Amino acid sequence: MMDNFTIVEDDLQNGDTGELVKGVRIMVEGKFKNLLDSIIEKTPSFNNYSEVIGSAITSGITEIISDLKSKRS
Repeated sequence: MMDNFTIVEDDLQNGDTGELVKGVRIMVEGKFKNLLDSIIEKTPSFNNYSEVIGSAITSGITEIISDLKSKRS
């Protein structure tokens, strides 16, 4: 469905604590960009790509956790 995005993981240093943390960048282009543009246009609560992707990640993780809990039962 969406073939035009790239996810890159980096090791970064927290400027306040010096702790090494993982950073994730998502490059948005092509069909994926068009899809996000459509969501932003049709959903007043989303103003930019970060908000849409953040919501999608939150929803996806919530679903994964729910699936894991149901498998334990």
